[in-house]
Amino acid sequence: MKKLKVLFSFALVLALLASMFTFSASAEPNTEAGADPNALKPGSDKVYYIKDAPRNENHEVIGELEGDGSGSDPDNPLQTYDHASFDPTAERKKWSFMTALYQATEILAEEGGTIVICGPVYIGEEECNDNGSIVRDSYTAEYKNNVIKITSVYDGVDYRKEAGAKLTIASPAMISFRGSTILENLDIETVGTGRALTFANYCTLIGEGINCYPSDGEFEGVASHYPSIAAGTRWESSNGQNPTLLVKSGTYNRVCGAQLGTAKNYNTENANVYLTIEGTTRVLGNVYGTVQGTSDFSGNVNITIKGGYFEGDIWGVGPTGMLNEDGIVSISISGGDFSNAYSICQAPMNMTNNLPARAAIDFSRWKGDTLALAYANVLVSDITEIRYPAGVTADKLLKALEEASAATEPADSEEATQPPVEDQTPDATEGVTQDPVADEKAPETQVTAPDVDDNNSGSTAVIIIVAVVAVVIAGVVVAIVLKKKKAAK
Repeated sequence: MKKLKVLFSFALVLALLASMFTFSASAEPNTEAGADPNALKPGSDKVYYIKDAPRNENHEVIGELEGDGSGSDPDNPLQTYDHASFDPTAERKKWSFMTALYQATEILAEEGGTIVICGPVYIGEEECNDNGSIVRDSYTAEYKNNVIKITSVYDGVDYRKEAGAKLTIASPAMISFRGSTILENLDIETVGTGRALTFANYCTLIGEGINCYPSDGEFEGVASHYPSIAAGTRWESSNGQNPTLLVKSGTYNRVCGAQLGTAKNYNTENANVYLTIEGTTRVLGNVYGTVQGTSDFSGNVNITIKGGYFEGDIWGVGPTGMLNEDGIVSISISGGDFSNAYSICQAPMNMTNNLPARAAIDFSRWKGDTLALAYANVLVSDITEIRYPAGVTADKLLKALEEASAATEPADSEEATQPPVEDQTPDATEGVTQDPVADEKAPETQVTAPDVDDNNSGSTAVIIIVAVVAVVIAGVVVAIVLKKKKAAK
């Protein structure tokens, strides 16, 4: 009998280990490595229209929605119901289940489709889960890779103009999209500071026509009053993911390639980040290749910038650096307005954990003028592997800055800001999957170390190693930037 008990216990342990192994082996990334957000399209032809019932100035519901509640058209927007998963007696209530956004994504969760915001939709304290006074999460349903598009322009009608359509995110709300998402032609209004949208590591396209603004016009242009966005989650741990985010429009505070990172104990590990910024996107705060807060990160980072406007820092990794010692950061910049940016570098000065094992910047596909490139290049402070376009060298860029500085000496007039530069040249080798310095494509789940000795479409690879050059450039930059800041006041 004793032997039987021992054998049974041993068998039970084996069964548990087998089940754990099966779970681990079956776990798959939310997004395939190298996925192209431009290829996303709604998973089905199904369309649901949503908007709020009438609210008063305190955002309290004071009326009923018109129509039959089916969500079939703007005259019959989706009517929410008492969701079975919502417990009104719970101490930590999950109000998300009761929102039109959740219930519409739940209907489309198995196939994907389109959600048309055809009037005001408000997500505030009582549309979120839990009891946080500063931060609460409002979730969609989990629709995974069944792509859902959310827009306010459909079938030739712009409901922003016709019906005041907008998505309002009010303190303490954050919105967590739990599947592969397309956002386009949508107004996003924020009430209070520190609001955010996160995308749970799924392939995400923030397309054209996104208009972000604070509810109080007095805070126009103040970074903290605009939404932040993150390709990962806000607080959940993840492992082996490929957070992939393409941003073409909108104005944001922070942009994160992985987790928003507000909780120390929830990490992103063994990840490959693919973050692309282009078009009319405006980043008033900072760009983080990994996380923004206290969460740890391990893996590799690809950042591609083809356009947009930047006012803060562009960091390959966030303040927690990398847990791994072999992490690679590759930054490709072919366009954009950096005239008011602060820096392009590996990491913040107060970074913890490890710096990337290698970090490189590729300017070789730059499409703007030399002076605009010089403004971008001079922001690079701690990266020594830099590739320039054919015929361009660090000395030529330094000379362009000196000439620009000399030209402004006699005049006390305001200096013209460089216009955004957009890379419109098709290139079969570029995109979020590419290591911007190496010509050979990296394995799908790992970024290849940058190779600065090869030939890339005739461009010249230049490695800046001499510290004297960096010091000289830094000196010129300080003079020019101070002059620009003074002129701008």
